[in-house]
Formats: sequence, structure tokens, C-alpha cells
Amino acid sequence: STIAAAIDRGDHAFLKTLPGIGQQKARDIVAKLQGKVAKFLLIRDAPPTAPQPIPDFADAALAVLLQLGYKRAEAEAMIRQTIETNAGIRDAELLLAEIYRRKAKETPRS
Repeated sequence: STIAAAIDRGDHAFLKTLPGIGQQKARDIVAKLQGKVAKFLLIRDAPPTAPQPIPDFADAALAVLLQLGYKRAEAEAMIRQTIETNAGIRDAELLLAEIYRRKAKETPRS
């Protein structure tokens, strides 16, 4: 792993590029873990996978979600998750209905 290698060689500069890691946190990480991450150096980083393109019928659902104020990344993620778990969905209306059904389940009721 790239992060394990950076820790092992004491690369504070690389560690500071990670989200939420400043100079002091990078020093702490190296101080605690340097020399203890050897087994993680053998693990290869997985190649990044490109997200699957959104099906054509989902473009209409995406447009609706964007008009409702969702950010593009959030809307695309909801669409992908819904399609992955419900392969039978083949039109925008059913897709939107399933997205909102799932969101209703996630929202805690008081």
C-alpha cells in the first residue's frame, strides 16, 4: 500500500496530502507506526475502477434529482446504488420511486 510505504519511510510530506492529516498528525502516525507496517507493504493497491455509466433511462431521473437540488455526484450515486440493487428497473419513473422509497427507509422517524 502507498500509505504504508509512506509511513515506513517516514514521508511526512505524503501523509500531509491525505485528508485530515496535518504536520503534527503525520509526525504522530510515523512515530507510532514506523517499522510496524511491513506486512501491509506486501498488499498491492487495487487499480481504481471506473464507475459504470448511467443507463440512458436514468438520464431523465438524474435531471429530476438535479432540479430538486441534489448535487450531481449525490444523484448519480443514488441512481447507481438503486440500479445495482434492483436490476429490474428499466424506466425513470420506477427508478425515482425506488430512490425515494429507499430514502424514506433511511430517514429516521420520530
